[in-house]
Amino acid sequence: VHMSIDWALPEVSIVNPVIGVHVHKADSDKDGPIVVGFCGQAPQPRFTGRCPLSKIVLRHRFRGAVLEGTLKEAAHELAWSKDPQNSFYVQVHTRSSFMRTRGEALGLIRGQLQ
Repeated sequence: VHMSIDWALPEVSIVNPVIGVHVHKADSDKDGPIVVGFCGQAPQPRFTGRCPLSKIVLRHRFRGAVLEGTLKEAAHELAWSKDPQNSFYVQVHTRSSFMRTRGEALGLIRGQLQ
């Protein structure tokens, strides 16, 4: 599974890096299990490597690691599911957003995939 992403996050720095980007299975107003992990570093899982350390990222292509089922199942579910019970959101964590939520990992950005 691959994902291309752009971001402009002025608060990202060497002391406040992006520490996780992943897709959860749930509505964005609920906590759901991680289905595909793209990048990470402690205290988040590493998945396929470290996240970019840039305030501005344009067309960065992530390779994802599937955490549930097979790669084929995850890609099909993400791309083709029309079942309202199968909703997904992407989440971006920074070190400070993780610390502010006392490890509840609410993330800096949480957006519903359409």
